[in-house]
Amino acid sequence: MEFRENRVDVAMQSTLAAGNYFFDGMVENISRNGLKMSGIPTKFKTKSMTCTTIVSGRGKNFKLRVKPSWSQENGIYQDVGFEILSSPVDWILMLNDLDPREKDMWGNLQ
Repeated sequence: MEFRENRVDVAMQSTLAAGNYFFDGMVENISRNGLKMSGIPTKFKTKSMTCTTIVSGRGKNFKLRVKPSWSQENGIYQDVGFEILSSPVDWILMLNDLDPREKDMWGNLQ
């Protein structure tokens, strides 16, 4: 059985840069090492190498280096799962803020 990280549902906008192309989408959920984007046109090929995305939410913009890991077509759009290769400190701090205080959902030792 494959390990699946804890995820948090969010609603954030994202612009994905892949080569000379830009794609807008919505980030639906995030984890420490990945995120799921929806509304990405099928023109985006998930066999692409690493990409850059700007995720906007909680009053900030976060620049992430990501790599596609899976996709599921939905008409002319697709949902795409990305592995996060690098992220700014502000992204990690935001994830810490999303961690419910009564439960350590990220698996960190207290």
